[in-house]
Amino acid sequence: MSTLHRRGLILWSLMPAVLFVSKVEVSASPVASASASSPKPAASLATPKPQRLILWDGDTTARNAGGWSGPNSAVNTLEVTTAQAHGGQSSLHWRGAGSGLVGAAWNLFNYQKAETGLTGFDISGYSTLRLWLKVDAEPGREPSGLSLSLSSASNRRSSPDVNLDAAVKQSSDGEWHEVVIPLQSLLPQADDKTPDARRFDPKTVWEIGF
Repeated sequence: MSTLHRRGLILWSLMPAVLFVSKVEVSASPVASASASSPKPAASLATPKPQRLILWDGDTTARNAGGWSGPNSAVNTLEVTTAQAHGGQSSLHWRGAGSGLVGAAWNLFNYQKAETGLTGFDISGYSTLRLWLKVDAEPGREPSGLSLSLSSASNRRSSPDVNLDAAVKQSSDGEWHEVVIPLQSLLPQADDKTPDARRFDPKTVWEIGF
């Protein structure tokens, strides 16, 4: 079981229930076009970042990703499926059964950093995290307490958790729904006195925790 994500716990009550997650990406805020009277920007040698950066889609990006779900992996599973997807051919299939606290994490590099020298995704400079969510559960039996966080490869620290209960409720109609999360909410807050070396590093993202 991964040691990178410890806080993202979800309370599965009156299960079973199934969550599907598809196409996780970050995007930048739209850049306003310059007017005719606006001065031209100075030339830059730096390569501009793309407006969108896909972190996982199961098809072309992070195809070798892997993860875990616990504490009881016999009934709580996290795996890739092609039976359900949005905007592609694959999605994450997270199944919970019974009741109690469950955690999960999906490592975009399948924990191969040391062997491959991969440093993770650099999401600094982006403004929004987007993913698609679908919940298969009877009305009133949706899992509660679902949160999301990111972890960095450089220091194996997690971002603050973002609560997804409202998204779960909305996505329990059997349809896919886009979840939009301001990246600012996943960054250390201004009053956080944690030393920089122990903070989540947005330049080396390698894991999504639930």
